Amino acid sequence: MDSINHTFLTLHVSADGSDGWSGRLAEPNRDGTDGPLATLAAARDVLRRLRLERRLGGPAKVLIHGGLYEIAEPLVFGLEDLGTADTPVTYAAAGDGEVVLAGGFRLTQFEPWQGKTLRLDLRKSGHSGHAFRQLFYNGVRQAVARYPNFDHENPYGGGWLYVDGDPVPMYENGHGTKDTLVCSGLKGKKWTGLDKAEVFIYPRYNWINDRLPITAFNPETGELKLGKDASYEIYPGDRFYVYNVAEELDAPGEWYLDEQNETLYFYPPDDNWREAVITVPVCEHIIEVRGPADSDVDPYIEKLNWVDRDLSMRLMQNPEDIKLGYTSFQGITLDGCDGCAAYVRNARGVKLLGCTVRNTGAVGVLVIGGAQCEVRDCDVYETGNHGIYMSGGMRYPFRGWYKPCGHEAANNYIHHIGVYQKSSAGISINGVGIAVRHNYIHDGPRWGITSRGNDNFIEYNHIRHVNIETSDTAAIYLVDRDWSMRGTKIRFNRIHDILGYHYSDGVWHSPAFAFGIYLDDWTSGVEVYGNLTYRTPRAGVYVHAGQNNVVENNMLLQTTGEGAYFRRWEADKEYHHLGTTGNALRNNVFRRNILWSEGRHAFAYRFDNAGREEKADNADSGSQQTLDVEKNSWESNLFWYPNSAPDVKINWMDQKEQRSSEEWRQQGHDAGSVEADPLLSSPERDDYRLAAGSPADRIGFVPLPLDLMGLIQGEYRKVWPVVEASGAREKPLVKAHGDGVVGSEIL
Repeated sequence: MDSINHTFLTLHVSADGSDGWSGRLAEPNRDGTDGPLATLAAARDVLRRLRLERRLGGPAKVLIHGGLYEIAEPLVFGLEDLGTADTPVTYAAAGDGEVVLAGGFRLTQFEPWQGKTLRLDLRKSGHSGHAFRQLFYNGVRQAVARYPNFDHENPYGGGWLYVDGDPVPMYENGHGTKDTLVCSGLKGKKWTGLDKAEVFIYPRYNWINDRLPITAFNPETGELKLGKDASYEIYPGDRFYVYNVAEELDAPGEWYLDEQNETLYFYPPDDNWREAVITVPVCEHIIEVRGPADSDVDPYIEKLNWVDRDLSMRLMQNPEDIKLGYTSFQGITLDGCDGCAAYVRNARGVKLLGCTVRNTGAVGVLVIGGAQCEVRDCDVYETGNHGIYMSGGMRYPFRGWYKPCGHEAANNYIHHIGVYQKSSAGISINGVGIAVRHNYIHDGPRWGITSRGNDNFIEYNHIRHVNIETSDTAAIYLVDRDWSMRGTKIRFNRIHDILGYHYSDGVWHSPAFAFGIYLDDWTSGVEVYGNLTYRTPRAGVYVHAGQNNVVENNMLLQTTGEGAYFRRWEADKEYHHLGTTGNALRNNVFRRNILWSEGRHAFAYRFDNAGREEKADNADSGSQQTLDVEKNSWESNLFWYPNSAPDVKINWMDQKEQRSSEEWRQQGHDAGSVEADPLLSSPERDDYRLAAGSPADRIGFVPLPLDLMGLIQGEYRKVWPVVEASGAREKPLVKAHGDGVVGSEIL
């Protein structure tokens, strides 16, 4: 290396390079004495050395030439590798072919074993010591040997066992345990060596799944004893399967690893396995960017499925104190790992631009702490957990300190996420001042976008076909559970075909029990403005016990049930330590919205637990329930229900009441509201523009920027327009467990 002080430096990395060369040349020289480097790690080390020697005084760029770069351990960027505002570092694809950074390796030397099953001795093939957890065949994730087999024709509703027992209400306690299940479908199974086998189950509420070890199995009764408690009690009808069982290797696409003998068994999905690319991830993460540690605890090591809960009280890092980072990754494909493709912690200005992130075991891109980090123009899919997770900013409500981190997830195409962790979102944020804009999200087991914290922005996103595998869920979901978390804005999002999968009365239903925008558990101080929701099985907007929320200028269309939903907790479920008792569902405003549905059972509003007891005029008549909503406001809305009526349904603890829209207005609500056809341009083609002369003008409705909702042509996007992946829209859920078929249900 020369002794020059560099104000700008470019290095080259090529699959045909050598880490013994300087990296200054894009191709080897004629005599083969110099040329590009062979690995990103070597390029990082060159920059590190120059920086430590104080000979790198400006920006640096590493151009990565097309090719496959396999790594067996994460590519780590520590404090000595991070840039500053004056010395940023960019790792970018050179533009001469796809750059794939793979967190694993290819397997070869398979040999036929029994029938169509192959066998590979890992010791003989040079891969001893790797207890991998995933396997890919030509880039497609394969299933660990399981019972029942995965149902390719019905990937969501088929391929399940169900816990024995008569149906019971899921919200009624006392019907199960957390560590035992019984299923007649397991009787007679002759399994041995279940020490590595696990149960994949959705316990009780169908909010979350668990993967639990097995400690005992009784083939005569079908009873399984679990080595770890489920998240909730296991109830009759809960669906599950058993996996990592050697005897169940019986279907195309299944595999089993005998860890003790280091032998892999694989039943390939077709007969072309000799030409196929068969890979296994071995890296926990592919890229790690490590800023200064804020504690001895690595948040990733803790349960990422609870990351939203665990980190909410840790937002004490002042973003202004973070100075190092300024590292960008452009146009790179990050493929295959057991953890996160990119894990960024406590750094400033780290950016993933125009990258492809796929086939991860956990979150696609995980950003914890720091400031001004971006994930932009990326494609993220086939992730084990969230597509993107971001946290950051400073929350000190006792002193009124709220400092934004400025993270942004923008213009990303995210789909088919949550392979292993079903309580996942396309994008999940937790912090202060995080923006989620212009993303397109579809095909996920639960949420499209989730948010906690203060002053976040969720705007111009397009979300469809999410909530495929869970219930009591939504496209956009906030669950703050803290009066001081306020200021988030949800604006100009297109939300539709929000499915939901729910068990009741012995039958699994879909679409069911899913909402468009859900402000759960006292979420307060949120602005919901200018959103378009349609084909949601439940309300377009649900306000659950919060305060000071403003729901304005939205189009809530084609709901199966209510257009909007307002609810308080029962008294025994209040968060008394937060002071919610008697204060929930207060000072909310619902105005200038359009509610329209052709559904035969559709109606305007639903209220639950929103009453107070009052003494009747006649003392002998006892007390009665009165709707307690006077401190909220409904005004200047437009209703059109041509096949039903814009009524109001009220659910008391022991009775249900339905009030006509006329009665509702006579009680002082919805002053200035209108019942009229909004004159939508072409709703049968999902064109919801308002025609000239629409009565929406009479309520002061401002037309929505429909053309701006979703992806735009970004500076770094590789392909435009995007080619949409096939999913639940093209292959809907078609079967269910119980007496009947999947159908729509109003719950």
